[in-house]
Amino acid sequence: FFFFFLMIRRPPRSTQSRSSAASDVYKRQVENVTKFIGMDLEEERKFLSSKDRSKRKEVEACIKSICDIIRNIVSDVKLVKYFILLLDGMIEDDKDRLSLLTGLQKGKDKEDIVDLFMRYFVGASNADQGTKDVVANILAKLLTSKDLKGMEDKMKEFLNYLLSMQASDNSAERPITSLGFSVALMHLLKVGEIALYFIKSEGLTTLNELLLKEKEDKQICYNLLVSFWITTFKPHAQRFFETRQNEFIENMIKVLQLHGNEKIVRVILYIFKNLSGSDKMVEYMLDFNLDKEVYKLTNRGWTDPEIRKNLEDLEKVLSENYKVLNSYEKFKKQLSLGILKWGPVHNDTFWSEHFLLCEENKFEPIQDLVNLLSVGDDTTKAVACYDLGQFA
Repeated sequence: FFFFFLMIRRPPRSTQSRSSAASDVYKRQVENVTKFIGMDLEEERKFLSSKDRSKRKEVEACIKSICDIIRNIVSDVKLVKYFILLLDGMIEDDKDRLSLLTGLQKGKDKEDIVDLFMRYFVGASNADQGTKDVVANILAKLLTSKDLKGMEDKMKEFLNYLLSMQASDNSAERPITSLGFSVALMHLLKVGEIALYFIKSEGLTTLNELLLKEKEDKQICYNLLVSFWITTFKPHAQRFFETRQNEFIENMIKVLQLHGNEKIVRVILYIFKNLSGSDKMVEYMLDFNLDKEVYKLTNRGWTDPEIRKNLEDLEKVLSENYKVLNSYEKFKKQLSLGILKWGPVHNDTFWSEHFLLCEENKFEPIQDLVNLLSVGDDTTKAVACYDLGQFA
């Protein structure tokens, strides 16, 4: 491997004869990198964590050389992938090593490391999904690092590109996987301004759709739920949750029923707890029988006291707001408000049990449904059409 690497990186003879200084720099780069990749794990850790000033310079020179390779040999897919994975492994092994990259960005030579990875992420069409996932992870960590200031525009650019990637229904055609997307998104949304930008860009709709598609995968599901949880702290997200509450709550309950592991249950409970400040959201939680799911969960032996506490708090909120309304009364309430939402009172079961009640007062409920076809929003019109079809 070392011989192969040296052969690839040997400069043309014209360069060597024209500038011995440049040749010396090049030789030092090769020496730095070949020495580093020849280390075992313990040697690597000792080298990277050294406090000795001369050793730190060696480390910085090595990282710079690796970045130069990624920048200059994009066509060699396997070699570039190797060094990208090497950088990612260094950072995953010790998150403080991210400073080795941010140090280049801020250093006297002003190496634009963010631009390097952004260009690769957007432009390297020959890279596979796994490599793009890793680059997205590194880029998200760089952009949100406390060491770098004024990265908001770059974050928005990166976020827009991530969201645009989800437009394809075929996951195999996307530049990165759903897992790569979910990991990068979690990092970005931790920045308040970016979370707000994400919400205003209708990102929650994309997130909800992806959760529905990927609900079988525990890790992706968890990552997406964490992103949802982060947005529930933002008042601007309330509009999404209150206009898509039936769909969102139904998705959450499906995930709860599908995955019973603690970390997923914990984050869903955090989401419901944050949303329980809205009377509308609590009402829809009850419409979808969340109280019954909470009761089932309460009877399980949770080792995490935080889960037990959140279940108790949520059960209390739901109990305090519980109103004994049968299905038909809930249906009439929606009609009186002039807003219909998909849910338990708009399905085959409801109409098979309650269609005769709609003949009351000279078919007044049916006339209300007809009126909503001309004044309601798109969802209300769609639900009204469905209900009229069921009644007919």
